[in-house]
Amino acid sequence: MALSRQSHGLVCFTFTLLISNSWNCPSDKEKSGSHNSIKLVNLLSIFISTWLTAAGFIHLAMFASYVPEIIELIGNRKKYGGSYSAVSGRKHIVVCGHITLESVSNFLKDFLHKDRDDVNVEIVFLHNISPNLELEALFKRHFTQVEFYQGSVLNPHDLARVKIESADACLILANKYCADPDAEDASNIMRVISIKNYHPKIRIITQMLQYHNKAHLLNIPSWNWKEGDDAICLAELKLGFIAQSCLAQGLSTMLANLFSMRSFIKIEEDTWQKYYLEGVSNEMYTEYLSSAFVGLSFPTVCELCFVKLKLLMIAIEYKSANRESR
Repeated sequence: MALSRQSHGLVCFTFTLLISNSWNCPSDKEKSGSHNSIKLVNLLSIFISTWLTAAGFIHLAMFASYVPEIIELIGNRKKYGGSYSAVSGRKHIVVCGHITLESVSNFLKDFLHKDRDDVNVEIVFLHNISPNLELEALFKRHFTQVEFYQGSVLNPHDLARVKIESADACLILANKYCADPDAEDASNIMRVISIKNYHPKIRIITQMLQYHNKAHLLNIPSWNWKEGDDAICLAELKLGFIAQSCLAQGLSTMLANLFSMRSFIKIEEDTWQKYYLEGVSNEMYTEYLSSAFVGLSFPTVCELCFVKLKLLMIAIEYKSANRESR
Protein backbone atom coordinates (compact mmCIF):
# COMPACT_ATOMS: atom_id res chain seq x y z
CA MET A 1 0.00 0.00 0.00
CA ALA A 2 1.39 3.39 -0.98
CA LEU A 3 2.43 5.69 1.84
CA SER A 4 1.02 9.20 2.06
CA ARG A 5 3.17 12.28 1.57
CA GLN A 6 3.15 12.95 5.32
CA SER A 7 4.29 9.37 6.01
CA HIS A 8 7.15 9.82 3.54
CA GLY A 9 8.15 12.96 5.37
CA LEU A 10 8.08 11.29 8.78
CA VAL A 11 10.21 8.39 7.53
CA CYS A 12 12.71 10.80 5.93
CA PHE A 13 12.81 12.97 9.06
CA THR A 14 13.41 9.91 11.26
CA PHE A 15 16.18 8.76 8.94
CA THR A 16 17.68 12.25 9.07
CA LEU A 17 17.74 12.26 12.86
CA LEU A 18 19.43 8.84 12.90
CA ILE A 19 22.16 10.05 10.52
CA SER A 20 22.63 13.28 12.46
CA ASN A 21 22.87 11.53 15.81
CA SER A 22 25.31 8.93 14.51
CA TRP A 23 27.55 11.62 13.00
CA ASN A 24 27.32 14.18 15.78
CA CYS A 25 29.68 12.19 18.06
CA PRO A 26 32.79 11.54 16.00
CA SER A 27 36.15 10.65 17.47
CA ASP A 28 38.57 13.42 18.37
CA LYS A 29 40.62 12.66 15.29
CA GLU A 30 37.65 13.15 12.98
CA LYS A 31 35.97 16.13 14.64
CA SER A 32 37.76 18.86 12.72
CA GLY A 33 37.62 17.17 9.33
CA SER A 34 33.98 16.06 9.38
CA HIS A 35 32.34 19.19 10.86
CA ASN A 36 31.57 20.80 7.50
CA SER A 37 30.32 17.50 6.06
CA ILE A 38 27.91 17.07 8.97
CA LYS A 39 26.46 20.54 8.42
CA LEU A 40 25.95 19.91 4.71
CA VAL A 41 24.25 16.56 5.33
CA ASN A 42 21.93 18.15 7.88
CA LEU A 43 21.00 20.96 5.50
CA LEU A 44 20.38 18.55 2.62
CA SER A 45 18.16 16.34 4.74
CA ILE A 46 16.17 19.36 5.92
CA PHE A 47 15.52 20.45 2.33
CA ILE A 48 14.37 16.95 1.33
CA SER A 49 12.10 16.51 4.32
CA THR A 50 10.61 20.01 3.96
CA TRP A 51 8.60 19.20 0.83
CA LEU A 52 7.82 15.63 1.95
CA THR A 53 6.22 16.43 5.30
CA ALA A 54 3.40 18.66 6.46
CA ALA A 55 5.64 19.89 9.27
CA GLY A 56 7.88 21.70 6.82
CA PHE A 57 7.74 24.93 8.76
CA ILE A 58 9.57 23.19 11.63
CA HIS A 59 12.41 22.26 9.34
CA LEU A 60 12.51 25.73 7.84
CA ALA A 61 12.98 27.06 11.33
CA MET A 62 15.83 24.60 11.83
CA PHE A 63 17.34 25.73 8.54
CA ALA A 64 17.14 29.36 9.63
CA SER A 65 19.19 28.49 12.71
CA TYR A 66 22.01 27.29 10.43
CA VAL A 67 22.12 30.48 8.33
CA PRO A 68 24.74 32.26 10.52
CA GLU A 69 27.00 29.22 10.37
CA ILE A 70 26.59 29.02 6.58
CA ILE A 71 27.62 32.66 6.26
CA GLU A 72 30.61 32.03 8.53
CA LEU A 73 31.71 28.99 6.52
CA ILE A 74 31.50 30.90 3.24
CA GLY A 75 33.28 33.91 4.73
CA ASN A 76 36.16 31.82 6.09
CA ARG A 77 36.79 30.11 2.77
CA LYS A 78 40.01 31.42 1.19
CA LYS A 79 39.95 32.35 -2.45
CA TYR A 80 43.50 31.06 -2.96
CA GLY A 81 43.39 28.25 -0.43
CA GLY A 82 43.37 25.26 -2.76
CA SER A 83 46.14 22.85 -3.69
CA TYR A 84 48.24 22.57 -6.82
CA SER A 85 47.43 19.62 -9.06
CA ALA A 86 50.59 18.41 -10.73
CA VAL A 87 50.20 17.52 -14.42
CA SER A 88 52.03 14.44 -15.63
CA GLY A 89 54.88 15.36 -17.97
CA ARG A 90 54.86 19.04 -17.03
CA LYS A 91 57.39 20.59 -14.67
CA HIS A 92 56.66 23.29 -12.15
CA ILE A 93 58.67 25.68 -10.00
CA VAL A 94 57.65 27.41 -6.78
CA VAL A 95 58.31 31.14 -6.33
CA CYS A 96 58.03 32.75 -2.90
CA GLY A 97 59.49 35.58 -0.83
CA HIS A 98 58.87 39.18 -1.88
CA ILE A 99 55.82 38.84 -4.14
CA THR A 100 54.70 42.21 -5.51
CA LEU A 101 53.47 43.55 -8.83
CA GLU A 102 56.94 44.82 -9.74
CA SER A 103 58.87 41.68 -8.75
CA VAL A 104 56.38 39.33 -10.41
CA SER A 105 56.22 41.46 -13.59
CA ASN A 106 60.01 41.49 -13.95
CA PHE A 107 60.24 37.77 -13.28
CA LEU A 108 57.53 36.79 -15.76
CA LYS A 109 58.83 39.22 -18.39
CA ASP A 110 62.17 37.42 -18.40
CA PHE A 111 61.09 33.84 -17.68
CA LEU A 112 58.24 33.78 -20.21
CA HIS A 113 59.97 35.85 -22.88
CA LYS A 114 58.96 34.97 -26.43
CA ASP A 115 62.59 34.56 -27.52
CA ARG A 116 62.89 31.50 -25.34
CA ASP A 117 61.81 28.11 -26.58
CA ASP A 118 58.38 26.84 -25.58
CA VAL A 119 58.78 26.70 -21.81
CA ASN A 120 56.69 23.78 -20.61
CA VAL A 121 57.05 24.85 -16.99
CA GLU A 122 54.28 26.02 -14.69
CA ILE A 123 55.04 28.77 -12.18
CA VAL A 124 53.43 28.45 -8.76
CA PHE A 125 53.53 31.53 -6.52
CA LEU A 126 53.12 31.11 -2.76
CA HIS A 127 52.61 34.14 -0.53
CA ASN A 128 50.85 34.75 2.78
CA ILE A 129 49.04 37.87 1.52
CA SER A 130 46.37 37.70 -1.16
CA PRO A 131 47.22 39.66 -4.34
CA ASN A 132 45.78 43.09 -5.03
CA LEU A 133 43.68 43.79 -8.11
CA GLU A 134 46.65 44.68 -10.34
CA LEU A 135 48.64 41.60 -9.38
CA GLU A 136 45.55 39.42 -9.72
CA ALA A 137 45.01 40.78 -13.24
CA LEU A 138 48.64 39.92 -14.08
CA PHE A 139 48.13 36.35 -12.90
CA LYS A 140 44.98 36.04 -15.00
CA ARG A 141 46.83 37.21 -18.13
CA HIS A 142 49.23 34.28 -17.69
CA PHE A 143 46.67 31.82 -16.31
CA THR A 144 47.91 29.00 -18.57
CA GLN A 145 51.34 28.96 -16.90
CA VAL A 146 50.91 30.78 -13.58
CA GLU A 147 49.03 29.86 -10.41
CA PHE A 148 48.87 31.64 -7.06
CA TYR A 149 48.21 30.12 -3.64
CA GLN A 150 47.92 31.93 -0.34
CA GLY A 151 50.14 30.48 2.35
CA SER A 152 53.59 30.52 3.91
CA VAL A 153 56.68 28.44 3.17
CA LEU A 154 57.20 28.30 6.94
CA ASN A 155 54.11 26.08 7.16
CA PRO A 156 54.65 22.44 6.08
CA HIS A 157 50.96 22.14 5.17
CA ASP A 158 51.30 24.99 2.65
CA LEU A 159 54.46 23.42 1.20
CA ALA A 160 52.49 20.23 0.65
CA ARG A 161 49.72 22.21 -1.07
CA VAL A 162 52.13 23.50 -3.75
CA LYS A 163 53.76 20.05 -4.18
CA ILE A 164 57.23 21.29 -3.24
CA GLU A 165 58.50 17.69 -3.18
CA SER A 166 57.90 17.30 -6.94
CA ALA A 167 58.97 20.82 -7.98
CA ASP A 168 62.04 21.29 -10.14
CA ALA A 169 63.22 24.24 -8.07
CA CYS A 170 62.15 26.83 -5.54
CA LEU A 171 62.99 30.50 -6.13
CA ILE A 172 63.03 33.01 -3.27
CA LEU A 173 62.77 36.68 -4.25
CA ALA A 174 64.22 39.45 -2.08
CA ASN A 175 63.02 43.01 -1.56
CA LYS A 176 65.88 45.12 -2.89
CA TYR A 177 64.18 48.32 -1.67
CA CYS A 178 63.89 47.25 1.98
CA ALA A 179 65.15 49.49 4.79
CA ASP A 180 67.03 46.68 6.58
CA PRO A 181 68.91 44.37 4.16
CA ASP A 182 70.16 42.10 6.96
CA ALA A 183 66.62 41.51 8.22
CA GLU A 184 65.47 40.73 4.66
CA ASP A 185 68.30 38.22 4.24
CA ALA A 186 67.44 36.65 7.60
CA SER A 187 63.84 36.17 6.46
CA ASN A 188 64.96 34.46 3.26
CA ILE A 189 67.40 32.24 5.17
CA MET A 190 64.51 31.14 7.42
CA ARG A 191 62.53 30.31 4.29
CA VAL A 192 65.42 28.20 3.01
CA ILE A 193 65.65 26.33 6.33
CA SER A 194 61.91 25.62 6.35
CA ILE A 195 61.89 24.34 2.77
CA LYS A 196 65.00 22.21 3.27
CA ASN A 197 63.58 20.70 6.46
CA TYR A 198 60.47 19.68 4.55
CA HIS A 199 62.30 18.37 1.46
CA PRO A 200 66.13 18.29 1.66
CA LYS A 201 66.59 17.39 -2.03
CA ILE A 202 64.75 20.41 -3.46
CA ARG A 203 66.90 22.82 -5.45
CA ILE A 204 66.74 26.36 -4.04
CA ILE A 205 67.84 29.58 -5.72
CA THR A 206 67.54 32.55 -3.38
CA GLN A 207 68.31 36.22 -3.70
CA MET A 208 70.49 37.80 -1.02
CA LEU A 209 71.17 41.49 -0.47
CA GLN A 210 74.39 41.33 1.58
CA TYR A 211 77.39 39.22 0.63
CA HIS A 212 78.36 38.29 4.21
CA ASN A 213 74.95 36.69 4.79
CA LYS A 214 75.67 34.00 2.18
CA ALA A 215 77.92 32.27 4.72
CA HIS A 216 74.90 31.40 6.88
CA LEU A 217 73.55 29.16 4.13
CA LEU A 218 76.57 26.88 4.50
CA ASN A 219 75.39 26.01 8.02
CA ILE A 220 72.25 24.38 6.60
CA PRO A 221 73.03 20.62 6.44
CA SER A 222 71.08 19.94 3.24
CA TRP A 223 72.39 23.01 1.38
CA ASN A 224 74.47 21.71 -1.53
CA TRP A 225 76.08 23.97 -4.12
CA LYS A 226 76.96 20.96 -6.30
CA GLU A 227 73.30 19.94 -6.61
CA GLY A 228 72.24 23.34 -7.92
CA ASP A 229 71.50 25.29 -4.74
CA ASP A 230 72.61 28.86 -5.26
CA ALA A 231 72.46 32.29 -3.64
CA ILE A 232 72.47 35.32 -5.91
CA CYS A 233 73.79 38.38 -4.08
CA LEU A 234 72.59 41.58 -5.74
CA ALA A 235 75.23 43.77 -4.08
CA GLU A 236 77.96 41.34 -5.11
CA LEU A 237 76.84 41.41 -8.74
CA LYS A 238 76.62 45.19 -8.81
CA LEU A 239 80.05 45.74 -7.26
CA GLY A 240 81.55 43.02 -9.45
CA PHE A 241 80.26 44.69 -12.61
CA ILE A 242 81.63 48.05 -11.47
CA ALA A 243 85.03 46.50 -10.75
CA GLN A 244 85.17 44.83 -14.18
CA SER A 245 84.26 48.14 -15.83
CA CYS A 246 87.40 49.63 -14.30
CA LEU A 247 89.44 47.04 -16.21
CA ALA A 248 87.38 47.15 -19.42
CA GLN A 249 85.13 50.12 -20.01
CA GLY A 250 81.59 49.19 -21.01
CA LEU A 251 81.88 45.56 -19.86
CA SER A 252 79.22 45.98 -17.17
CA THR A 253 76.74 47.35 -19.72
CA MET A 254 77.44 44.50 -22.13
CA LEU A 255 77.01 41.83 -19.44
CA ALA A 256 73.82 43.43 -18.14
CA ASN A 257 72.38 43.45 -21.66
CA LEU A 258 73.32 39.81 -22.21
CA PHE A 259 71.73 38.65 -18.97
CA SER A 260 68.40 40.34 -19.71
CA MET A 261 65.84 39.33 -22.35
CA ARG A 262 64.88 42.03 -24.86
CA SER A 263 63.14 41.81 -28.21
CA PHE A 264 64.82 43.08 -31.37
CA ILE A 265 63.87 46.63 -32.37
CA LYS A 266 64.60 47.46 -36.00
CA ILE A 267 65.80 50.97 -36.90
CA GLU A 268 66.29 51.96 -40.54
CA GLU A 269 68.63 54.90 -39.91
CA ASP A 270 72.33 54.17 -39.79
CA THR A 271 72.97 55.51 -36.30
CA TRP A 272 74.74 54.25 -33.21
CA GLN A 273 71.34 53.41 -31.69
CA LYS A 274 70.77 50.88 -34.47
CA TYR A 275 73.92 48.91 -33.66
CA TYR A 276 73.40 49.25 -29.93
CA LEU A 277 69.87 47.81 -30.11
CA GLU A 278 71.13 44.96 -32.29
CA GLY A 279 73.58 44.06 -29.55
CA VAL A 280 70.98 44.45 -26.82
CA SER A 281 68.70 41.91 -28.53
CA ASN A 282 71.31 39.16 -28.13
CA GLU A 283 71.03 36.79 -25.18
CA MET A 284 73.24 34.31 -23.39
CA TYR A 285 72.25 30.64 -23.25
CA THR A 286 73.68 27.34 -22.05
CA GLU A 287 73.29 24.40 -24.42
CA TYR A 288 74.63 20.88 -24.74
CA LEU A 289 77.14 20.46 -27.57
CA SER A 290 76.49 17.82 -30.19
CA SER A 291 78.68 14.72 -30.31
CA ALA A 292 79.74 15.90 -33.79
CA PHE A 293 82.14 18.34 -32.11
CA VAL A 294 84.02 15.61 -30.24
CA GLY A 295 87.75 15.71 -31.03
CA LEU A 296 87.76 19.27 -32.40
CA SER A 297 89.78 22.07 -30.87
CA PHE A 298 88.13 25.01 -29.13
CA PRO A 299 89.03 27.55 -31.90
CA THR A 300 87.62 25.21 -34.55
CA VAL A 301 84.33 24.78 -32.68
CA CYS A 302 84.07 28.55 -32.17
CA GLU A 303 84.60 29.13 -35.90
CA LEU A 304 81.96 26.56 -36.90
CA CYS A 305 79.40 28.01 -34.47
CA PHE A 306 80.01 31.56 -35.66
CA VAL A 307 80.14 30.90 -39.42
CA LYS A 308 77.54 28.15 -39.75
CA LEU A 309 75.18 28.78 -36.82
CA LYS A 310 75.64 32.53 -36.26
CA LEU A 311 76.46 31.84 -32.62
CA LEU A 312 79.30 33.21 -30.53
CA MET A 313 80.59 30.49 -28.21
CA ILE A 314 82.17 31.92 -25.09
CA ALA A 315 83.21 28.87 -23.07
CA ILE A 316 82.79 25.12 -22.63
CA GLU A 317 81.98 23.48 -19.30
CA TYR A 318 82.92 19.87 -18.75
CA LYS A 319 81.75 17.79 -15.80
CA SER A 320 83.82 14.83 -14.70
CA ALA A 321 82.51 11.56 -13.29
CA ASN A 322 82.38 13.02 -9.76
CA ARG A 323 80.34 15.99 -11.11
CA GLU A 324 83.16 18.51 -10.78
CA SER A 325 83.03 21.30 -13.36
CA ARG A 326 86.07 22.21 -15.47
